[in-house]
Amino acid sequence: LAWLDAALSAAEKADAPVALTAEAYEARGRARRVRGRTHEALADLGKARSLAATAKAPGLEARALAQIGNALYQQGKLDDAMLCLEEGVRIVPVGDRATEGLLLSFRGFVAMDSHRFAEAEAFYEKAVSLHRELGNVRAEGSVLGNYGILLRRQRKLPEALAHYERALEIHRLAGSRGYEGNELGKIAGVLMEEGRLPEARDHYARAIAIQREVGNRQSLGIFLGNCGITELLLSCPQRAESLFSEATEILRGLGDLRHEALYLAYLGATNVLQGRLESAGTNLAAALERLRDDPGFQEAAEILRLTLLWRQSSEVDRQFRESVSTF
Repeated sequence: LAWLDAALSAAEKADAPVALTAEAYEARGRARRVRGRTHEALADLGKARSLAATAKAPGLEARALAQIGNALYQQGKLDDAMLCLEEGVRIVPVGDRATEGLLLSFRGFVAMDSHRFAEAEAFYEKAVSLHRELGNVRAEGSVLGNYGILLRRQRKLPEALAHYERALEIHRLAGSRGYEGNELGKIAGVLMEEGRLPEARDHYARAIAIQREVGNRQSLGIFLGNCGITELLLSCPQRAESLFSEATEILRGLGDLRHEALYLAYLGATNVLQGRLESAGTNLAAALERLRDDPGFQEAAEILRLTLLWRQSSEVDRQFRESVSTF
């Protein structure tokens, strides 16, 4: 990010053309978004969009809108994200196939998280085909990885794993370390679901190491939390607690309330297993409070179900049942 800061500063001091300054803001906003710094990213991307509109550069404005939509998606604001992406589709110039592919991919995972799976699949199929046609290998790998998430949510685990492994191969060949780490983490999730827990732990450890290396804090937080779930399943609650604690601290700092809530709930469940009911109550109450603000979060019911299964006292049982009934 340092060289992007320097480039932007130089562009502003030199009174560079508006479109060039817009490009610099878009580049820095995109870099910040990838690292999970969505609030800063949105400020940069909003500036990029405004400058692009002033410069009458619709392709650049559409790219900024694509990144704004993605940042809003990362914050869990799905409706706002889709509106931005649809605006990008409206203004993207005819023939700007790369931006068209970017918008297709981003619309795919917003549709997926909105449980519109058929729509998401259509977006992904078009995006893969378009990027393959353009020879944009890295973008194809990214879309294949996202397509794998959709297949996993539909319980098509072998197909999901095949997509992840192909995406991993592409990113390794391209030298895209951050994306390589993401695909390792996705593969770990499938291995965990298949009950191959030691393999899952190993893949998460490799994914975590790469995300620490490249500074992608959002992926780091998510993989730390998912590795914590694996440690719980391996009956290692102390390791799990450490992983959940670091994950929630990172995700809270990034403003990712959805994933923070998920790992707070698992941290609370870990406290219950350790007999630390007061800590469990604090963490679970915090998780539920965040989930109440996002009733569409698909994992909320599963969090509550698992927490009920892990209860150890009638008082905890009563509190959890009240939470379930009010939620």
